[in-house]
Amino acid sequence: EKGVTPTITLDGKDYVNFASNDYLGLANAPALVQHFQDGMEKIAQIGSGASHLITGHGVWHDSLAKSLAQATGFEAALTFSTGYMANVGVIQALANKDTAIFSEKLNHASIVDGAILSRAKVVRFNHRDYDQLEALLRQHTAPQKLIITDHIFSMDGTIADLSILQKLAENHACALMVDDAHGFGLPYQAYSPFQLPFATPQADIYVGTFGKAIGTSGAFVAGSSELIDYLINFSRPYIYTTALPPVLAYVTEASVKLTQTDSSRADRLLANIDHLVTGLSVQGWQVGMGHAPCQTAIIPVLVGENALAIKLAETLKSAGFWVSAIRPPTVPVGMARLRFCVSANHTSEHIDDVLAMMKLSRQKL
Repeated sequence: EKGVTPTITLDGKDYVNFASNDYLGLANAPALVQHFQDGMEKIAQIGSGASHLITGHGVWHDSLAKSLAQATGFEAALTFSTGYMANVGVIQALANKDTAIFSEKLNHASIVDGAILSRAKVVRFNHRDYDQLEALLRQHTAPQKLIITDHIFSMDGTIADLSILQKLAENHACALMVDDAHGFGLPYQAYSPFQLPFATPQADIYVGTFGKAIGTSGAFVAGSSELIDYLINFSRPYIYTTALPPVLAYVTEASVKLTQTDSSRADRLLANIDHLVTGLSVQGWQVGMGHAPCQTAIIPVLVGENALAIKLAETLKSAGFWVSAIRPPTVPVGMARLRFCVSANHTSEHIDDVLAMMKLSRQKL
């Protein structure tokens, strides 16, 4: 009925929410709620009334796009109504039957669908297997090549090695597209002008979303001015969809700027990640995917069997904790897991309490 993080209410019962993408706790931040209300009074308009290229594009969309370009260090940016639309819209506009798309096997469904809709030749490579990717790049001689990867993988919490991918793209005359849905606005954002010089050269195409760390809704694509001009004219999901409500663009810009100027929420998030990962590891759970220690707000606890994942989630739910049990086909068979998502709004007590329940569940296995 209500709530985001740290608590939600369902059927009259309150739960500590460990299943939300509201990583910085901005979805219900009082300052942003007030900014939204101020925006409604100032703009006095709910819907945009049309698609961008008709009359739906307002000064608030332009202002947001400029702030997004500044926040990512790219020349220009373009807003979309959803992250799904952004990925489909970019891939469909840029790729065709003469394109070979090299797509990470754990990429988001919107990337998979965008690649299919583009009619390109789709070549998938195993998760973080960059030796395999290099071999595949050598084999294919398509006149146009595009590597696409998530930056933070939503079910595993793992991180793509953008340095390696950038080198492969340069060596094989490829464009590189990075979907940073679960990283934008966070300390581990893929590209940031505030971390100059970049440890990794920028990708050609950068996608970010507002519905996660930023706490609102919608998405954007950043890149060169030429890329953005092209997408304005050829990206069908952008052209043929009603523009974001202007007040949403207005409050989103305030949230983006907040993530750049106030590090306190990011600091709390990092502390909470360490708290939960350390506690689960000490208890003997298989935390993360084994590639590296969990460093993001997505913390999977692998249990293997579907029935066990469901049982653990139900046990936590009965104790007042909402944690997702992720099972096939979302993840491979035998890789069922609890998927914890940590927020800056969680307190130490919230984490201590869920750890106590996980310890009790471990003892009963």
